[in-house]
Order: sequence, then structure tokens, then C-alpha cells
Amino acid sequence: MTASADLWTVTQQWTPELEVKYSEWVKANARVDMFSREFLDTKKTIRNPYFGMTTDCADTVYALRVIFSFENGLPWAIKNPANPTKSIIAQSMKRFDNYPEGHLRLRAFFNMLFDIVSTTSLQHDTYPVSINNIRPGVIILTAKINHHSWTIAGIDAKGNPRLVYNSVVGKASGSKLQQRSSWPNPFWVFQSDEKLTNPADPLSAKIKIPTYVNDSYAGFRYWIPTDKLQTDARMLSEYSNDQYQLELKSWKQTIQTKLATKKESLQEIVERLLKDACDDVKQRITAIEEAEHYKKQLKIAIVKESELNQKKISASPLAQEDEDLLDLLKGFRAEEKALPNMQCLVAKQYDQLSTPSRDRRLFDAVMLARAYFTHGIQHLGTKGFTDIRLKQFKRIFAHPELSARAESDLATKAIAPGELSICRVKIGKETLDMAEIKRRLFKSYLSSNPNEDILGRWGGREGQASGLAQVCPTYGEVYNPYDLDQAESEAQNEIQTYKGMN
Repeated sequence: MTASADLWTVTQQWTPELEVKYSEWVKANARVDMFSREFLDTKKTIRNPYFGMTTDCADTVYALRVIFSFENGLPWAIKNPANPTKSIIAQSMKRFDNYPEGHLRLRAFFNMLFDIVSTTSLQHDTYPVSINNIRPGVIILTAKINHHSWTIAGIDAKGNPRLVYNSVVGKASGSKLQQRSSWPNPFWVFQSDEKLTNPADPLSAKIKIPTYVNDSYAGFRYWIPTDKLQTDARMLSEYSNDQYQLELKSWKQTIQTKLATKKESLQEIVERLLKDACDDVKQRITAIEEAEHYKKQLKIAIVKESELNQKKISASPLAQEDEDLLDLLKGFRAEEKALPNMQCLVAKQYDQLSTPSRDRRLFDAVMLARAYFTHGIQHLGTKGFTDIRLKQFKRIFAHPELSARAESDLATKAIAPGELSICRVKIGKETLDMAEIKRRLFKSYLSSNPNEDILGRWGGREGQASGLAQVCPTYGEVYNPYDLDQAESEAQNEIQTYKGMN
């Protein structure tokens, strides 16, 4: 073992050619099973050195750059999230030289890195790029209020991306990543930040700070070269504000059209958006299961603590499982606002286990799918869709001749799954499909509140809070109830841009 060893040995420096290689590597390797497949080959002879890693959205972005740098002997560095203006963290750090050189040392480093990086640190380590340089490896970062990020892992012939990311991370989370095949809603990506007029008074009025402006931290971004980290990124030759010169309402469609080499039919657009929505539904199932697991473990921990206090179980030594449970309880109680009954989730756990941003992405995908379907019906009639797709889409969007609000007002009864169902899923004791999920979504029945149970989270009580959700405090941004008129207007803006470009 080498004394005072770097994380890995640098054998070459970054060049434009290696940046191209990084883009190609991301395209080939950034896949949903990157950390969840145990073997790299079908014969199961080559083990995946990154198997079992769990990442959130920012962790995933950083991990890709670190792994490529490690595997190619390249320098890597970021600004220290604790002090981004004065210090950096680099592959030359000696902190992990007690681990054998190679993947064991790298995995130990990842454990530390994932604890300190976030979407906030990403803005310090990246810079805005030109729309002419959008390619695999480029990052999309949202406004702080939505704290989310994606890595572009591919772009198809129709200009649609393959965005790789992850969300909730906890002890019950798996290592599988997530992906979507549509550009995100620009109004969500660039949602205005909010700031208290009096930071000392949490009840003071909030002012909105636009993020769709020159030099914004949101939007398409790329890594600052390691040797330029402590200089003004605006001096980089690749630094560009051209993405902020587009009309926000046409931002997404302009990007897609620019990148496309083949036209996408209206049916293909609706299919893609509903696939994204279905993927969102399945990922939401996992996220809610994570919340339920946490709440279950919390209750068990309370019982264990009581048994320990009453000396019903021995404290010396405690089983590892019991130690983990009591650590969970200790972390829960660390927040001053932890309630005496120990049932309500405190701010940290609430933020981690709630789903407002995820739910908004689901809502946006379904609303946009409806907008493209109704546009197709109005301008092409039934000729724009195959018979089976027409029946399936009309099952979800029953009245394309009406507004989204009017259609929702007519949907008073639950829609049972049938042979024309799209995205049929088992959730708790219910079996739902996209038609019923859309009905509940447009009526704002779904709940992002992790204090709610599974039935309530999926709108089974028609938006009525139950149990803890009635009495426990809420934290952070809440998009529900949705403004159907405003959302439809935003979707129609994209349709108008689509019409002008096709």
C-alpha cells in the first residue's frame, strides 16, 4: 500500500478528444442498471465494481464524471461544497490511502462524496453551454426550488433525449437508476426562486427571483475544467447564454427540433409522453414504498426503545438490527421539531420522502400527452392514429373536443382497468391504469404528503386527508391542487411552437 496515495493515478490530461470520448462513454454506459447489475457480461464472469451503489439525482451526475476519470487516469476536481470559493476536492486527496488502490478506495470515496454533493454544489462545478453543444454527458439542472438534475445519456433521431437520473435514496432503495425520454417542462426547470423579504422572519413575504436569465445556474450545463475551477467560468470559451435567448414557451420544442434528423408523428409523441408518465407512475410506487418502509421502521424502533428502557431486551450487546433501528430513532429526534408522539415525519424525512416534484413531472407528461392528442384529433381527425391507439387514447382523454378542466369535471366515476388499458399497475389493494390515474391526477386527488398512507397517496380517498396527514405539519413546496387552465395554456404554447416548426 502506497503512503499518502492519491485516489487514483493520473496518467493523462483532459483534451477535446477525451471530452468527446466521455460523451461516447456516457452514451454507452449510463444505463438504468449501471449500479444494479451484478455482472457486466451475460456469462456472469465479470463482476460490476459499482454494483450496489445507491445515488440520488446529483450523486448520479457526479458519479458518471468520477468513474470515467478514474477508469481513464484523468484528473478530477470539484469545488468543496463546504467552501466553494476557497477550496477544492480532487483525486489527489490523501484521505483514503488506507484503502487498497483501485475500486475499493474509489467506493470509500463515493461514500463521502455522496454525503456532501447536491444540486446546489452542481451549479458551482458546471457552467451553461450553447445549445449547439448539447450532447450525451451534458447536464440539465433545475431551479433551486425543484432541486433536480439529469444527465443526457443519448439523443435519438427525433431529437428526444434519454435522460438518466435517480431520486429517493434510503435503506430500502435499490440501485437501479431511472430514465425518461422527453425534455422536461421548461416552466418547471426555470421556476422562479423565492426569497424571504426578511430572512430572520420565516413568515415575511416572499419575493420571486427569475432563473431564466443570462448566467443562470439552471438549464443545460457542463463540467468546468479542473484547472479552471478557481477562475471565473464566464471566461471559458465554451460558456454560452444562448439557451436563455429562446422564448421560454418554445425552449423545449426549439431544442428538440434543432437536434432532430427525423420527424416524429403525433401518435409517436403521445406514445412517448404516456410511456414517460407510466415510468413516473412506477417510480412513484417505489418512492411511496420507501416512505412506508421508513414509517414502519420508525414504529418498530419506538417499540425497541421502550423494551430497552424497560429492560425487556438486553442492552449488552445489542443486535446490529436493533442498533440500526435506534440510530434511525436518534436521527429522527435530532430535529427540534420532532413531535412528542413520534408519529409525524420531521422536516428532513418529510423532504426526502415527499413527492411534489415527481408528481408535477407526472402531471406535466399527462397534460402534454392530452394536448398533442387533442391537436391531432382537431387537425387530422382519426387518420392520425391507428385504430387501437385511438381507442386507448380516448379511454384516457375521453373528450378531446373540450378543455382539460371540462373533461375533468365530467369524470365523476372511477375508471376500472380493461383490455384497452395503458400502464396497468397494482398499487396496494387497488389495480389502476393510466385512465384512472389521469382522472385522479387532474382532480388533484394524489397526495405528495408522506404522512398519508398508500391509499391516500394515490388519491383513493378523492383528495381527503386521513390519519396523520390531517394533523401533521407539511414542509416545502406543494404543487397540488393543479391549475388545469394554466397547465393547459402552457401545453398549448408548446403545441403552437410545434405547429410553427412542422
